[in-house]
Amino acid sequence: MVTVIGSDLRQKELARLLNKSYNTLYFDKSNDFDKIKNYILVSEAVIFPYPFTKDEKTINTTNYDISKTKEVIRSDCIVFGGDIEKYNINQNTIDYGKDELFLLKNALYTAESAIMLANQNTKYSLNDLNILIIGNGRIGKYLAKILSSYCKSITVSARKQKDFDYINKLLLKSIHTNMVEDLSEFDLVFNTVNQKALNDSAINSIKKDALIIDLASKNSGLLKEQGYIDAKALPASFCSKSSAKALYDIIYKTLKSR
Repeated sequence: MVTVIGSDLRQKELARLLNKSYNTLYFDKSNDFDKIKNYILVSEAVIFPYPFTKDEKTINTTNYDISKTKEVIRSDCIVFGGDIEKYNINQNTIDYGKDELFLLKNALYTAESAIMLANQNTKYSLNDLNILIIGNGRIGKYLAKILSSYCKSITVSARKQKDFDYINKLLLKSIHTNMVEDLSEFDLVFNTVNQKALNDSAINSIKKDALIIDLASKNSGLLKEQGYIDAKALPASFCSKSSAKALYDIIYKTLKSR
């Protein structure tokens, strides 16, 4: 028996996919933990959300306590989750965050979703906006590549020379993340950096009517005023079927091999 835990659309779709091959139970936050813990106890595999937790106390998208959940997971159970390894659930834990192919797919789905979100929250064509992408990691690269196909004004912030070389190959403008002081020219800002990357002068210079889509972190330091959108975990809602399939591929391959 396989148990899927989580309340977002991705987990629900994942349970549907798994149920085609395995006896699958799906539990969301509406299920009382005391009533489901015995099912977890007899499960051969337990699938947690990506990421596993946001507050380090409860399982993401549920109110289930992490420590109580760990107590009912057998040592021979196969456990799946995102960024879960450090919680030491058991010796059979598979962390999606360690799978480079999944991370690339997730970055692509995040970039696509972010662009859809931007279109929904502006009355302009993105081609008419001056766009800033903070960070040139997986998500930043996909954003730059997709947007550069039809947007005329894109700037990417980075810190490493290899990133500046990549940005230059795309014929895009670049700025140094740590050194920029004035961002008042930008109408749309995508943040992909999982920490405070900009200095206070740069943050305060962003226009009040600019649209800010924060894809990475509550610690970004960006001002949460009008136009700010906390947009973490977008694939779970915008691309739930594709992102569920990406997780399913990892789970099915692992369970089949064992």
